[in-house]
Amino acid sequence: MPLRRAFTLGAAFLAMSLATPLVHAQGASAGAPLRFVVPFPPGDGLETAARVLVDLVAKDLNTTIVIDNRPGASGAIAAETVSRTHDGKTFLVGTTAIMGITPFVRTAPYSPADFVPVAKFAHISAVMAIRNEIPARNWAEFVALAKAAPGKYTYATPGDGTLTHLAMVTLTRHAGIDMVAVPYKGMGPALQDFVGGRLDVYTEPAVVQTAKAGKVRAIAVNSAHRLAELPDVPTYDEAGIKTSSTPWIGLLAPKGTPPALNAQLTAAFRKAVSSPEFASRLPAGIEAAYSNAEDFGKQLQTEQDLYKRLIGSLNLKLQ
Repeated sequence: MPLRRAFTLGAAFLAMSLATPLVHAQGASAGAPLRFVVPFPPGDGLETAARVLVDLVAKDLNTTIVIDNRPGASGAIAAETVSRTHDGKTFLVGTTAIMGITPFVRTAPYSPADFVPVAKFAHISAVMAIRNEIPARNWAEFVALAKAAPGKYTYATPGDGTLTHLAMVTLTRHAGIDMVAVPYKGMGPALQDFVGGRLDVYTEPAVVQTAKAGKVRAIAVNSAHRLAELPDVPTYDEAGIKTSSTPWIGLLAPKGTPPALNAQLTAAFRKAVSSPEFASRLPAGIEAAYSNAEDFGKQLQTEQDLYKRLIGSLNLKLQ
């Protein structure tokens, strides 16, 4: 049975228990709690970001929101759960991969058309880092090395057709370099191999603290602004890196959810995301970033078109 958390006014501590949540407050979900299905396991950085947001939104709406953890299958388990639930109370905490990649790279039990956007609330700031032993101080110098030695340098991915893989394919194509993707079952073991010198490039938020400690060299961050943890490291734009998109986290509703409730959540998200408390409680590598339903929907369509073309060009179709 999936792990569940409830967030109620003045009851954040209870959110860490495994018990069925208590429903005390009335508000947006009078008579029943809202349920946010999350495709991440407990303790994951993205799950933490969702939990922080839920805490603030539940307080603002004076209601109860349950977090239902459904990790696995690149988010397909969570997305399928929500797409088949039409109680007007269940929502999906979605990602770039769930809405723009998974349905096009494999046979998925859901379609992006099953959902309507509610609000985007965060960006995931991937950090590009290289081994200290590589004689490059920035992206331009690394590109020069890679062009001189096609196929020499390696980078980690959590598998073919994942966001990390497709983002790296995009930026290496733009740069005109040939690198070797090394798939891992998890990016934790990949980070260990990277720090141990068995990989050349790593591009995930988890590398922030390792780079800050000087164990590897960060050369760019996929973010609109430089990270406070790595103030001397340029953004992708500053470094001249062209990639597919900045990964996001957002809320989506299954089609048929009452529009008034969606609108109420959109407004509550705007208020929560703009609060200093939200930004201060986010894990390293995750930034507050709000888009309303209309703008979020436009972004989804743009990304879906982009990734469908990219996946088609790679002839990727996974089981």
